[in-house]
Amino acid sequence: MTDQEFLEYVQSGGQVETEDPREAGPVHVGHQMWRVLGLDTILADAGLSARTRQLTEIMTLNRLVSPAAEHAMPDWIRRTALGDILATDFTALADDDGDDGDNRVSRNAPRIIAQ
Repeated sequence: MTDQEFLEYVQSGGQVETEDPREAGPVHVGHQMWRVLGLDTILADAGLSARTRQLTEIMTLNRLVSPAAEHAMPDWIRRTALGDILATDFTALADDDGDDGDNRVSRNAPRIIAQ
């Protein structure tokens, strides 16, 4: 359906339903800034795996967008559109997955900072 067709549908009284509403704006802006700053490349050059880089981005966005949700990060992720934005299924994300990213980033801090 084109934008025009959708507009005509709504204007003619058609109903629009939401199935799984999730927060997208702040996490989308944060993800775009992550990309513009080249943080994924910096972390890759420091030797971090793709999964650790992704967890690091998620933890960073979590603390920027919803700092009070740090200990509820898996639930916060599922309430946002991060899965769609990052094309990743986070339904099975464990509560302690973020600890792995924290530890690897900490161990590689000197190389990351040097970048």
